[in-house]
Amino acid sequence: MTLSISATHCPAPAACAEAPSFSSVTTAPAQVEIADAACHAFSATFASPALNTTGCPGKDFYKGTTDKLRLIYGASTTALAFLRVPLATPGDIPVLTPPLTFSIRDAAGYAIEGTLNTCLVTQSDTVYRLKCF
Repeated sequence: MTLSISATHCPAPAACAEAPSFSSVTTAPAQVEIADAACHAFSATFASPALNTTGCPGKDFYKGTTDKLRLIYGASTTALAFLRVPLATPGDIPVLTPPLTFSIRDAAGYAIEGTLNTCLVTQSDTVYRLKCF
């Protein structure tokens, strides 16, 4: 199962004002946590430093083995998280109960938090995607 989260109009990290070009603005490790109203919880930790090609404005990109996190800086910050959730038994997909809450935090104290009230499901024989906004 893949959980996809998109949040826009988030505050920029304080380091954005002072970061030199070509350096990441957030500090690893970064962590994404998601929980639903029925207490199902999922998380991913990105231990490696973020890649950033321009500094700020720009984008910090974290990549794990199966998970990704992008923080895109501009007039406002957009956060995109893609978490792959392994299923205990194939086909045993947990039913998630909205609202979902999420938080994204880095080691320097930067945090984005929110509540997602609407979720859309896309499903095939091999993929189950949940996109919440």
